[in-house]
Amino acid sequence: NTIYIWKTGGIAQESDMEWIQEGNDNSNSKWAGRNVNPGDLYPLDVSGPDGVPDGKMDDYDRVIVGSTDPKFYGGFATDLTYKGITLNAVFNYSVGAKKLSYIYESMIGSNG
Repeated sequence: NTIYIWKTGGIAQESDMEWIQEGNDNSNSKWAGRNVNPGDLYPLDVSGPDGVPDGKMDDYDRVIVGSTDPKFYGGFATDLTYKGITLNAVFNYSVGAKKLSYIYESMIGSNG
């Protein structure tokens, strides 16, 4: 349950569009089939099949950021009764699990 993401270079600005447009051609897989527009996160080319950046975005460019499995978890419950009124409480916790942000997913997964 490992979480992989593309390392990003930031949010694309109007001033970045000249060099970004070089990779927005559908025949070029530089941006892994995505069009990058102003306001989108743009991924960085961090690696290729031989471990060296190859100028295109693919699975080699994903980095590990964590795991969805917690290091430990647990919980407890209690019942309190007083004069015929019962209160039930349940507490759960987990420590060490990671969760991917919906905002990140929507920004990196945009189609332009």
